Amino acid sequence: FASTCSAVRDAVRSRCAPGALTESEELRHWHKAARGLCDASQVPLTLARLRVATSFELKFCGSIDPLVLAHLMACGSIGRLERLDLNGLRPGEGQMGPVVDALAGGALPRLRILNLDCNDIGDGFCAALAASPSRMLQAVEQLRLDENGITSEGAVAMAGALAQGALPRLAALYLDCNRIDDVGVAALAESGKRG
Repeated sequence: FASTCSAVRDAVRSRCAPGALTESEELRHWHKAARGLCDASQVPLTLARLRVATSFELKFCGSIDPLVLAHLMACGSIGRLERLDLNGLRPGEGQMGPVVDALAGGALPRLRILNLDCNDIGDGFCAALAASPSRMLQAVEQLRLDENGITSEGAVAMAGALAQGALPRLAALYLDCNRIDDVGVAALAESGKRG
């Protein structure tokens, strides 16, 4: 619990200008952010349970701060997760960047199922995967990226990463309702033939 609280506190501090909050305001703010994550979960969690959880679901909950979640991911406070469902958070354009960066940095090494449907992440996820093919999501078997504004450019980048050995355990990839044309589809199909 203490390390989870510390991680949330660090994330909140990084969002605030130095000296913008008093110590007590900062404590209230980070506690609210951490409580928000637990309260938003589809299965009620306490902060202590979040630390040992293997599954976390925040479907259609736009009230969480992706930076707090990303910080918890990056520092290992929720490192036991095997399933993460962030379907429909839609925090705003570019707001999922910290979560994608944490994943690219090797966060959540046990993760087998990742649902990022409906989050407007665009090609950023694909670019991060292409840049970190050997570190990102090595255990993932199912990846959902439906309705994210991914273009053929992103699909080609993802296909290149897959061809280089990214996502070695991937069995199912969902890309419905994106902006991928025949070029992107062909690139993904070719990478699928290779492995």
